[in-house]
Amino acid sequence: MRRLSLFLAHLAVIAALAVGSGAHFVVLQSVAWATMLVEYSHDASLVVAVEKTFDGQHPCALCLTVQDGEKQQKQQQATQPVPDIKGILAPVLRVTAPAFVFTSHPRFEEAAEKLVHSPPVPPPRLA
Repeated sequence: MRRLSLFLAHLAVIAALAVGSGAHFVVLQSVAWATMLVEYSHDASLVVAVEKTFDGQHPCALCLTVQDGEKQQKQQQATQPVPDIKGILAPVLRVTAPAFVFTSHPRFEEAAEKLVHSPPVPPPRLA
C-alpha cells in the first residue's frame, strides 16, 4: 500500500512537471501526427502520407488546437512577471569542521613490554 501511494505521488509530480513545461502539447502533437499518417496512408502511398502529414499544408483539427494552445501558453508566460527569488533563498550557513587533534599513542613495542611478565611464583592461593 505504501509503495503504491509513493508511486502515485511520484507520478503526480511528473505529470505536474510535464504539464508545466508544455510536454502535453508534444504528446498531443505526436498523437495528431500518428492519426494523420494512418488516415492519409489509406488514400495514398506511405511516402505521400508522410509528406502530407509533415508538410504543414494539411493540418488536422488536433494540430490546430495544439498550435493555439502553444500560442496561448507563450503569451501567458510573456505577460507574467518573473518572481523575485532573493527573498525566498535562505542565507548560507557556514559550518567549519572541527580541528583534527593528533593524540600520541604508545608504540606497539612499548605496550607489549608492559604486558610481558611472568606469573607470580608460587601461584596465589585462594583465601
